[in-house]
Amino acid sequence: MSDPDWWGPQGPQEVPDLFGRRSVREKREPIRFLDPSGRALTDLPISDSEVLELHKLMLFCRTFDRWIQRVHPLGAFSRYAPFEGQEASMVGSASALSDLDWIIPTYREYAVFLVRGVPVRELLLRLVVRKGDPVKGHELTLYGSRRYRIVMPTGAVGIMTSVAVGIAWGIKMRRAREVVLTYLGDGATSKGDFHEGLNMAGVMRVPAIFFCQNNRYAISLPVERQTASPTIAEKGMAYGIDWYRVDGNDVVAVKHVTSTLVERARSEYVPFLVEALTYRLGPHTTVDNPKVYRSDEEVRAWRAQDPLLRTRAYLKERGMWGDDEERAYVERVESELNAEIERVLKEPELEPEVILEDVYSYPTREVLRSMEELRKQLERIRVSEGHRSTT
Repeated sequence: MSDPDWWGPQGPQEVPDLFGRRSVREKREPIRFLDPSGRALTDLPISDSEVLELHKLMLFCRTFDRWIQRVHPLGAFSRYAPFEGQEASMVGSASALSDLDWIIPTYREYAVFLVRGVPVRELLLRLVVRKGDPVKGHELTLYGSRRYRIVMPTGAVGIMTSVAVGIAWGIKMRRAREVVLTYLGDGATSKGDFHEGLNMAGVMRVPAIFFCQNNRYAISLPVERQTASPTIAEKGMAYGIDWYRVDGNDVVAVKHVTSTLVERARSEYVPFLVEALTYRLGPHTTVDNPKVYRSDEEVRAWRAQDPLLRTRAYLKERGMWGDDEERAYVERVESELNAEIERVLKEPELEPEVILEDVYSYPTREVLRSMEELRKQLERIRVSEGHRSTT
């Protein structure tokens, strides 16, 4: 590969990219505003009050995440994908979107849902599968909502890349001022779906942002064993898509980069590929044991780059936040979560018949016959169980 020129859709570019980078070597360096100690490396593109709001959002999301992991062993729900360590990537990117933009998540983006304004109650109903679960028990651990413009994903990674292109193409055909942001992990970039989607996005020039959270592992497989490319982001060059790397643990940088790309995609109908360098501090899911495939030393090294440490130190230095405020904030959030889960668990469990309710927009005669047969079978089971309990 020749340097210093980087290649875009029309060949070597003499003009800098959207952030002043002129070469592949420069573009490989992640964009950063706060170093791991919280020191500002240059003037921030947002105000200190906005940094405080982002810190509170990340703290709220982390408190939710840790609380969910504490109550999980009680058996109210089966599985959960923690996101501790990735708060800056999720909060920074989601806060850069308008309410009209579309989000395609994976199974881990609960922080994105909270930033989007999805009520905690709705997410808890989704996890414990009680009456009021918007998905009615379908798609374990996944979430989607037309109201919040969150597209229901699949459990299999990478598949939604092409779906994002289809939605974005529809936006372009309607000449709407909307953007699709689809989340994916580093593991998804090893799937054919990722490359097919990017190829279509590059050819059709659609307003889609592919936001890759490179948290270093596809479950247990390290990123070094997934690709020989120096970076994930530069894979965009093969498809004529502009690409950027950002420090995924710097919420200021993530929001600034995403905001810039969202507005460019909105106004010019062009796609972008973003690689956010971050780290999953916890397990892949609540049934994973990460000690099998990574060392405690590695985790400690990444914990020193915790996104909340950066903003907390930055705000403390300016007298805008302290330990007492943080402690009180966490206690209040935990109290609200404890009260909400008590209310949610009082809701009745879903009846098995709901599994057939949304097969079609309106139930066909065949679906109605199946529902009736299911009710009869369930009634026979209840009668049989009742008979055994009295003998």
